[in-house]
Amino acid sequence: MNTPESRAERYRLYFEQLACTREQLARLLDAIPAPLREDAIILVHGDHGSRIALTDPVTAAEDRMQPSDYADSYSTLFAVRTPSIAGGSRTQPVAISCLMLALVDSEFRSTETARPCAADGQVFLRHDTAPRARPLRAFWLPDPAAAAQADIAKRFISSRH
Repeated sequence: MNTPESRAERYRLYFEQLACTREQLARLLDAIPAPLREDAIILVHGDHGSRIALTDPVTAAEDRMQPSDYADSYSTLFAVRTPSIAGGSRTQPVAISCLMLALVDSEFRSTETARPCAADGQVFLRHDTAPRARPLRAFWLPDPAAAAQADIAKRFISSRH
């Protein structure tokens, strides 16, 4: 695991990767011909967040996990650009499956869920060989990685050239 010092250094390197990601997304959008880009629905989903936690997300360490450990272990980039959704970002936790459900239900006009989504409010912690569902703790404080990911999502969503 990380110490506060190693976490800071790894985040410095991670922010460099996020900047590169942002540049590559901009190049991708620029490569779409303008007439197609205007009506395009573009979705980018990261496979995981930074994973630069101070405490490993395992059931044995559950009581020691801090808000930053949850953000480091579970937050990821999820950016949607459609003609119908205004640019913006969220820092509160929302399950990717619930975001997808909202997009499909609204025909890609909204990320707000119109019906309950069972996946909201839980995370999976490693336990021996199989993950175990646990309720998301009652805190969620944005950390630098979440803010950087929100910035990428905001720029991606609002980029309409």
